[in-house]
Amino acid sequence: MAPAARPARSQKIDDERRYIDTRDGTVIDNKTGLIWLKNANCVGTKYPSFDRDCSSGDGKVNWQDAKAFVMGLNTGQFPECDANHTDWRLPTLQEMQSLVHYGFYNPAMSNAAGTAPWQENDAFSNVK
Repeated sequence: MAPAARPARSQKIDDERRYIDTRDGTVIDNKTGLIWLKNANCVGTKYPSFDRDCSSGDGKVNWQDAKAFVMGLNTGQFPECDANHTDWRLPTLQEMQSLVHYGFYNPAMSNAAGTAPWQENDAFSNVK
């Protein structure tokens, strides 16, 4: 499942980095103002039984199941993934595409600073 996004908080973060790990299970994208789940595959790693569309645990779910998972995030059914937020939504296509950096691959997104390939200890976890 793609990371969920929600509107940015009103607080301003004075940092040159593209992605900021808030240490609460979320990552703020300073380019778009969106807040993403840090664990990009939370549905697959924390709730593999929910991930029943393809290979269990791979995080790939269909649109309807993704919507159901987000609803569950907002109602407290998946506390290991909700980062104590109750206003998650699925990102738009444009919001998902904003993560893609065509200069990188496996995955096609940059590190927290937005300047180099992603590494395992960077802002996001379980990126595939």
